[in-house]
Amino acid sequence: MKRHLTFLRVTLIPTIIIVLLVRLYLGLSRYFDADEFAHLHWTWLLTHGFIPYRDFFLYHIPVFQAFLSPLFRLPDGPLPLYAARMFVWVIFLVTTGIVYMLGKKMTDRRSARIAALLFVVFPLTLDKTIEVRPDMLMTLLFLVSLLLLLPDRVKPHRLFWSGFFLGASLMIFPKMVFAVPAWLFLTWRGHIRRGTYSAAGLSVALGTGFLIPLTLTFLWLISMGVFPLAVEAVTVWSVIVNAGKLPFSLWLALSPYPSLYIDRGGLSLPWLFGTAVWVLASAGLVQTALKNRTLAGFLLLYTGGAVVFLYLFPAPYVQYFIPLSVFACILAGHALTALARRLSVLTHAGRVENAVYLLIAALALVSFLRQTSVRIGSAADNREQLGVIRDILRISKPTDTVYDMVGSYVFRPDGYYICCHPYQEFADQLPIKLPTLRGSLIAHNTRYVIMDRTGQVFWKPKPEDLEFLTATYLPSAYPKIYIKR
Repeated sequence: MKRHLTFLRVTLIPTIIIVLLVRLYLGLSRYFDADEFAHLHWTWLLTHGFIPYRDFFLYHIPVFQAFLSPLFRLPDGPLPLYAARMFVWVIFLVTTGIVYMLGKKMTDRRSARIAALLFVVFPLTLDKTIEVRPDMLMTLLFLVSLLLLLPDRVKPHRLFWSGFFLGASLMIFPKMVFAVPAWLFLTWRGHIRRGTYSAAGLSVALGTGFLIPLTLTFLWLISMGVFPLAVEAVTVWSVIVNAGKLPFSLWLALSPYPSLYIDRGGLSLPWLFGTAVWVLASAGLVQTALKNRTLAGFLLLYTGGAVVFLYLFPAPYVQYFIPLSVFACILAGHALTALARRLSVLTHAGRVENAVYLLIAALALVSFLRQTSVRIGSAADNREQLGVIRDILRISKPTDTVYDMVGSYVFRPDGYYICCHPYQEFADQLPIKLPTLRGSLIAHNTRYVIMDRTGQVFWKPKPEDLEFLTATYLPSAYPKIYIKR
């Protein structure tokens, strides 16, 4: 037992360190996704006194932007963007540690170490765990809340903080609401039914902690005078924005044919490795169900809630798999450890178990490096995007407005209320009266329009707006920047 644990440390820890360092490099070099620019630009607006919902369009609560806002005290330019990617890398690093701790509580130390390795190399969510988006922080806070609940006898202050982190997770991004029934089940089964706490005592401790993040967020919105608008944005605007999008497809999300894994569709080692994790996670769930009904009930509710959420929410967004991937890796690690032990028993050779662990580490590393090899190079880096930002900062004044449907200029105010979305898909359906794009750009005397590699995806203005843009803005000496004639 001790020999196997030592071998695991020697094998897995260096592999995990290599993967984390490559992830850091990717975070600093890979191009910025459109969603990232939106989150970064909203943060800049918030930091510079612009009020969400009133001054710029937003359909969620900007708590994640509040977390990022200290980074925008740095000088305008690439530095805050690098700092934001570093912030996400640190969140991922801490989350990996939490995955190990959860795995150790739910299974055993060996399984937990394998779970941590699987999590850092998990192919499906690689890009989304590097990017600046709220999903990683939301997931981390929920996992901390769960970790505080897991001991059989939890002290009252741990219950308070468990509720607090659950509330904070939901305020960062409410996608985690699917996990609340599983969290409540674990609370009831693990503490109320065992008689550790009464229902009233547990509710007071958890509820008090849970309400603090909500109360602070609501008071913040009230202080800005936008609480009613925020409620309408979350409950009404968000539905309008996402209406009519493609429904979720499990095939599109998990098949080898989208180019999520490497640079082309089809069978690949990363896809095979990721599929093996899902299959092994199913086996691990069966193992857990046979040993611990409470954990099995939690995992079934959690998984079921996540799958239902995927189908209720439009489009197969890969980042929605991040919370699900955590427990897939923990359960797959449990199944792999059981398999390694079983093979060792059948062959009467202790070295077989170590050989399995070595094979897992090797396959994980090769799969990860194969996947990252197509994400490194001039075609995948962010130099062009950062060059556009440097250029727009050089030629414009801080008060000049810019427009591009993405917010890739980050550090300048917007020429239109809807800065970071394909407005033509939903603007006319919103319950608020908006000016036309043409009228807004004229009113704000918007001198610059940007169309970079990210903006091309969203460059779908109304025909009359496109006619105005092409007639009014001409290419400049600066790549991707168009200047008012």
